[in-house]
Amino acid sequence: MASARRHPHFAADDESKTQHWRCGNDIEHSLRLAGFHGTFHSYTDPLSMGPVQDIPFADYRSARCTFIQQAFQLDVDDVTRRFDEEQAQWQHLSDAEHAVLWCEADPYDQLFLVRTLSTLKKQPQKLELIAVDNIPGVKRFIGLGQLSPDVLAWLWTQRKTVPADAPALAYQAWTAWCSP
Repeated sequence: MASARRHPHFAADDESKTQHWRCGNDIEHSLRLAGFHGTFHSYTDPLSMGPVQDIPFADYRSARCTFIQQAFQLDVDDVTRRFDEEQAQWQHLSDAEHAVLWCEADPYDQLFLVRTLSTLKKQPQKLELIAVDNIPGVKRFIGLGQLSPDVLAWLWTQRKTVPADAPALAYQAWTAWCSP
């Protein structure tokens, strides 16, 4: 409510068809408070940790789920269910009318971005990116999750269209990341 009072003319121009993608769910609540209406998707596989190899998907799934379960001492069924749910959502990103990727400059987010773009069969009708490494007025920026709804609303106005050649470049980067 305080944000709405400070910015009475801001209207999140996303729609219910807009898909917001993030490597985690740390900003979903703040985006809703700021007035965003779309669908929120999180991808929680910590790609900057553990084995990440260019191997058949069934083997990749097994390796990643085992790593996540052991590294974070989580229930294996919960890890596998979440992994499968996120992969299923991810498979439909190409079909989106409008998708926005929310990223910061750390390895976790950048690998999420590279992995996401590298797996696109085709680009969504409209694919945009919000990518930041600092925020004016924030002395120690550590991530989007620390930002208030009004700052996330301001970032919305800074989003850029993802270039058509980005998936090919991301594929090269992902292949290099997976290389022994």
